[in-house]
Amino acid sequence: IDFNEYLLAVAAASQGDLDDRLDVAFDIIDQQQQQQQQSWATKSVLQESPTGKLNKKQFVEAYKRFYPGAKADTYCQLAFSVFDANNDGTIDFNEYLLAVAAASQGDLDDRLDVAFDICDTSDDGQINQKELATMITAAYDLRGETDRKGDHDPKKRAAEIISRLDIGGDKKLSKAEFITG
Repeated sequence: IDFNEYLLAVAAASQGDLDDRLDVAFDIIDQQQQQQQQSWATKSVLQESPTGKLNKKQFVEAYKRFYPGAKADTYCQLAFSVFDANNDGTIDFNEYLLAVAAASQGDLDDRLDVAFDICDTSDDGQINQKELATMITAAYDLRGETDRKGDHDPKKRAAEIISRLDIGGDKKLSKAEFITG
């Protein structure tokens, strides 16, 4: 904890109502966790590749460290092409941090924007049922979700989501429909 965080913590502990003090304390904890995650991400990339560039296989291995025990392969395959911004077959350190942050931090609309780009594997600016089902499957894999029957069936969920959010009636989702839905 740095000096500013210390001062903030002292002020939070001695002033205001309990809810305000708890909010400040949790904010400090969140900041520390994000800093630790970024430090860990840096070490992860440098372990995989001292040059700071990761090919697709290295990206999958590095990303799996954020989801131990889960299957990150499908998500990583989808995400790699989105985060390889310059299409050179590698993800540099900045692109890697963007990939990690996109999945776990930031404004909801920003995360949905990135999720849309990952889902839209055809790059046509729309997500069809097959693309959405693939992404739902990848999300289940990341979370370790094994129940994929009934309401949890990725194809069924994709169909339900599209039918609810598809304002245009074309059985696909535009980025705007996806984000605002």
